[in-house]
Amino acid sequence: MEQTTMRAENSLAEVQDCYNVMFAHAPPMLIRQGFENLFQVVWPEKTEFHIGNQESFYSRDGDKLYFSRWFEDPEYRDEVVIRHYPSGEILEVIPGSLWEMPDGQRWVLQ
Repeated sequence: MEQTTMRAENSLAEVQDCYNVMFAHAPPMLIRQGFENLFQVVWPEKTEFHIGNQESFYSRDGDKLYFSRWFEDPEYRDEVVIRHYPSGEILEVIPGSLWEMPDGQRWVLQ
């Protein structure tokens, strides 16, 4: 039988509200993305920055955070937004959708 160990304990007071609080893996992070277009890393270290209205977190690789952004103007299209961690500064915007393959490779489909 496997044993569970506590890695961290956070008070609910540390989070503005619990709407869209999620656990992200590789590396493990507790994140929140709320209505006010604020992306927050609650654990293991704290940081926050504003993101676009139609932007959502996808994954992290080292000091890069990957987001997907979508538009309907008038046709639907996607972009991959790569931001620096922890500042949130946009490093690159790539047209297309990000897909993570079983072997860990990231593909951008256009």
